[in-house]
Amino acid sequence: MRPPEPPGNGTLAAPAVASMSNGHSSAPETDQRSAALPVVQRKLDIIRHIRSKPTSIIVSQTASGKTTEIPKFLYEAGFCSKYRDGAGICITQPRRVAATNVAHYVARTMRCQLGMLVGYSVRFDDMSSPATRIKYVTDGMLLRETLDDPQLLRYSVVILDEAHERTVNNDVLCSLLRDMQQQRQEIGRPLKIVIMSATVDPEVYVNFFQLDYDDIISLQGRQFHVDINYTTDVQEDYVHAALITVLKIVQEKEEGDVLVFCTGQEEIEWMVRSANEVGQGLSQDVRAMPLYSALPQAAQERVFAPLPQGVRKIIFATNIAETSITIPGVRYVVDSCRMKCRHYNPTTGMEVLRVEKISQAQAWQRSGRAGRVSDGECYRLLTSGEFNALRAFPIAEIRRCALANVIMSVLALRIDIRLFAWLESPSEDAIKQALNTLQLLGATEVEESGQVVLNSLGSMMRRFPLEPTFSRCIFGAKTLTCVEPVVTIIAMLSADGSPIATTTSGGAAGDSESAGHQSVAVRQFGTNEGDLIMYLNLYTKFNQVGGNKEWCDANGVNRKTLANVKNIREQLRNVCGQLSLSLSKSTNDNIRRALVTGLFRNVAYRVKANQYRALESKRDVFFHPSSCMFRQNPDVVLYTEVVKTTKCYIRNVTPIDPAWYNELAPGEYTRRYVIPQSGDQ
Repeated sequence: MRPPEPPGNGTLAAPAVASMSNGHSSAPETDQRSAALPVVQRKLDIIRHIRSKPTSIIVSQTASGKTTEIPKFLYEAGFCSKYRDGAGICITQPRRVAATNVAHYVARTMRCQLGMLVGYSVRFDDMSSPATRIKYVTDGMLLRETLDDPQLLRYSVVILDEAHERTVNNDVLCSLLRDMQQQRQEIGRPLKIVIMSATVDPEVYVNFFQLDYDDIISLQGRQFHVDINYTTDVQEDYVHAALITVLKIVQEKEEGDVLVFCTGQEEIEWMVRSANEVGQGLSQDVRAMPLYSALPQAAQERVFAPLPQGVRKIIFATNIAETSITIPGVRYVVDSCRMKCRHYNPTTGMEVLRVEKISQAQAWQRSGRAGRVSDGECYRLLTSGEFNALRAFPIAEIRRCALANVIMSVLALRIDIRLFAWLESPSEDAIKQALNTLQLLGATEVEESGQVVLNSLGSMMRRFPLEPTFSRCIFGAKTLTCVEPVVTIIAMLSADGSPIATTTSGGAAGDSESAGHQSVAVRQFGTNEGDLIMYLNLYTKFNQVGGNKEWCDANGVNRKTLANVKNIREQLRNVCGQLSLSLSKSTNDNIRRALVTGLFRNVAYRVKANQYRALESKRDVFFHPSSCMFRQNPDVVLYTEVVKTTKCYIRNVTPIDPAWYNELAPGEYTRRYVIPQSGDQ
């Protein structure tokens, strides 16, 4: 199905001008703006509809106000007071930045302290309390809440926002919520489900929830005309093309800020530095700023704050700026039309992170950022032919990602995975691989009925908000008396963004080997024991100097990320305490051995100088240039991630002794996947 073009979009006319509403203004201003939102005009219709239907679908164009206003409507209409315990309203978001920023905004408009009436919960950051009645969460966090509240009795309404993104957590939540709705009806605690999006294809939800099309509320947005500009030629180097486009806008167009869609943190940081450097030679003052999920709240707030008169803001953002949040002052959008995306091959067992083109639906969402309160302009770094060849909607994440983590969530609810009703079924191979992964990690067992269930180890692993491979490493560390350092390493790997400031130039996130030079931090803390031990050494020193800013700057350390790591580490240590895991320390060899217990499926061996082969997939891989092991040639290594650009690069590389693999990986696995005797094959 082809996504409908928003009214007024799709032309190739001369540039127009746009601005966007201020999502972080004072309460009186927001009251006036809220009153003008299209969703407010339909307030009574929306309340009546949701009150009369167990499940509702709301399809609305950009800027209708659905994300911020509908939860307030329902709260004011008494949806939180229907039960004595004051069950609340939960609104899911696919990204943490959207959840936190929208919660801040709604709390401000309702004139309440964040964390009281209005709050949020994202991984490793909870700003809510027993008094919270409107709660914005990432879909992954709501899935985790089912561990302690299997019927989600703490909520009277669950709103699944931005449903068009089709995240795996959102899809699984749909399945769980449908069952919960029936169970709660039987006990007299009905649950309302609301599915919202701007570009969703409603058919999959209509069929799954057995709805009629009159269960869909269609709202008009407040979208202004946006002129769409395409390139004349194919842009192979979209990073430099984006910078050139930004400079042309700054030099040739009327005043107004620019929003640039990029693919990731490394790419953004390089572009911010480049734009600020070039901007010093321009006649007007420009300020380039990053926006990605790893930024702390204070840094995110700077993106929304106004600058002095005459200063032009250029925001380089990932797709977190695609939906839900509104950045004030933006009058132009430059869209790379690309994003980083994970793809899992169940045949090879390899999950690869790669840059790829977005769908048409996502492109329309991005261009909509330029048409919030007046006419606008979007520059797509594609030819019109390339755009027309894009798929209409994004591929559902459940069709392209590894499923071990989400299936572990389902098993934690004692649901028979064979009978689970998927919103959209993943491949049988993907399910089998996920179950095989959990079985190899020692997390599951099979009952006489044939049902796969979590065993005691699996249930304890699930208490950690981590991928199963990482939580298994912590239990491996328990046996090897090195829980404390392994928790630190896992915290480093779990933080959004790199702990090391990037120094790469251009390209897709600087993956080119010609970059060659390593960062100051890698040169300072790199070790022949690999990247993960380097991370441990780096964090230890960061902690010793108290996160000193001058030390971080001098050593090329990303202070923002390390501060987040410290918070994650404390939360993981707390879970260890709840599970009576002693926070012991040991040698670096034991630390690396503990990592083998969870990451044994990510082993590669050397076939020749600077070239390795993944043991399970048999695919040739190469050390990422950012690794402290780059151009070193240990015989056997562990890695945590595969990134595909011109080659398949492995990241977070750590050498291991092959004997550790044979000793600590499951016997059935080591018998099938044997490391060759010699490193050179």
